[in-house]
Amino acid sequence: MVSTNKSIKYSLDEKVFELAQGNIVTHDSKSIVIPYKTYFNYDEGFSGVLDTIFNVSGDQPFSDAREKAEEIAYEHGYVKYPGMREKGFIYPYNGVIVAGEYLNHKSLIFIVPNDFTGNRKPEDSDKVYIDNEDGSYIDAKSIKETVKSTLSLAEKHNLRLTEKDYRKLPIERVCDSIAFSAIGTNQYKVPLDVSIRNIVKTVKENIQEQKSLKKVSLVLYSENKYLHAMETVKSIMEN
Repeated sequence: MVSTNKSIKYSLDEKVFELAQGNIVTHDSKSIVIPYKTYFNYDEGFSGVLDTIFNVSGDQPFSDAREKAEEIAYEHGYVKYPGMREKGFIYPYNGVIVAGEYLNHKSLIFIVPNDFTGNRKPEDSDKVYIDNEDGSYIDAKSIKETVKSTLSLAEKHNLRLTEKDYRKLPIERVCDSIAFSAIGTNQYKVPLDVSIRNIVKTVKENIQEQKSLKKVSLVLYSENKYLHAMETVKSIMEN
């Protein structure tokens, strides 16, 4: 374990897990995970990582992600569960990767972290916040599946870039380091400890399967949240 006043790094064989305190946009990871609802509509009322990205780069990353999401929906079908008032583009725990001139050419992984009551009933439903507009929610299983899917999506992206017949665009980068925020703790009111515990455990259990991935970071902006997370992360990583 390597510790500084801003981060703690744990070695997992040849991989690294990092708990960091700071701004996820300026973190040294090559890619940032952006939890995003299936409709791929940016709402300026959102907080957390969504507003952080928007304030730095404007709406271009969101437009690029929506364009890719629309293509996927057109090819594979739209998302429509009972209780949803409109169709979505990307199914739960799936996503798209975009890159451009924004954010120093970081890759942005837009991933849908929420499920819907019309698709699956939440675990411990009495403790889970459910959006009455469409029945969407995030529970412990949602977080685990989102993290696993994100790691797999990055791996597939990296492998595609190495294929001889693939025409790589100049803006495309390898996602060999990924930064997560605390999934679900803003809009879906997931307790911080639930989010952190499920992110960290899932990374530890799945990171070795991703051959091209070198480092996964959990970046918390608040120093209080970072300090709160330290013991949780330590208990998982050292056991």
